[in-house]
Amino acid sequence: MCIRDRVSTQSTWGYYNSMKAKDGAIYGMLSGLTAFLLFGGINVMNKYLYMNTKITPTHIAYWGGLFLFFCNLAICIFSKVSLFDVKKEDAGFLMLRALFGSIGSILTTLQFSLLTLTKGQAIFFTYPIWASVNAYIFLKEKLSKYDIIAIVSAFIGVLLIIFNPFSGAKGDSADKNTLLGVISGILGTFTFSLGDLCVRVMPNVPATIIPAYLGLLLAIFSGTSLLIEGNNSEILTSYTLVPVSVIIIIGIVWVASYFFLTKAFQLEKAGRIALLTYSQMLVAAFTDLVIFGASIHFLDMIGIFLIVGSNFAIVLLKFMGVIQSQLTLIITLQKKKKKKKKKKV
Repeated sequence: MCIRDRVSTQSTWGYYNSMKAKDGAIYGMLSGLTAFLLFGGINVMNKYLYMNTKITPTHIAYWGGLFLFFCNLAICIFSKVSLFDVKKEDAGFLMLRALFGSIGSILTTLQFSLLTLTKGQAIFFTYPIWASVNAYIFLKEKLSKYDIIAIVSAFIGVLLIIFNPFSGAKGDSADKNTLLGVISGILGTFTFSLGDLCVRVMPNVPATIIPAYLGLLLAIFSGTSLLIEGNNSEILTSYTLVPVSVIIIIGIVWVASYFFLTKAFQLEKAGRIALLTYSQMLVAAFTDLVIFGASIHFLDMIGIFLIVGSNFAIVLLKFMGVIQSQLTLIITLQKKKKKKKKKKV
């Protein structure tokens, strides 16, 4: 059975056209927004480690993978859920999600080590486009005109921030290997979107099992990479109290982020959840202004407004749809009651 057939037959618990489906969609959007805001916080902590220590992104990916696996394993044991309690039709997609997610993490890790943070983040913000296109091809998910307008406006907002000529960014001068970094970034973002697409077709798999397999495979891949690289005394001396504490916080936040991200893709369209990626710009702007003391130009403010506004508009439209459904249901019930009273009379 192909992916689009699975989605059409499951119909996401069989109530796409019911009020319950719309309620679930709101929870999905809120879960996605929470996940991406948490990912934005992780980016800030990663930036701190890159600026103040010799710890590499591969190290962070390794520890993050271990946290993902063991924390979710502990939750499964506490909840009396087995990691092997997966249906045969979901097992293949579970492995693909772990594989694509791990490859995406490694490639984007390589990307940020080769490019400036600004350019690397710019490439990652093409994620909603890949997710929407893949969802259209494999899941037959159709985006409304409001979704398309929101994606375009948010992407324009990103372009205003990234290519702002008044921002004073150093640009390519800090790039180590631009071509390899751009290629790894595009491939990493593309594989990330494929991994999240697999979550979409596993609505009944617990949200703790899916990240557990991702964490296990990520730890294996990044751990193998570290073994190949060998010991580096400069990196090992960076493991002092503060960096270790930051890594622990990153691991914990990673667990929460992937839990909410998994629930989001199980409840709402992939294209709409992917759009919420742009909410990370709000976290980045706030931290640059308050923590790192950077100045935000007028064009940056316009870009942030477009990004946040598009996210808010989608959630608001979905919420209004639920209210309309509830009102329709109330009116229908009242009409039925009146008909029953007339029949009794």
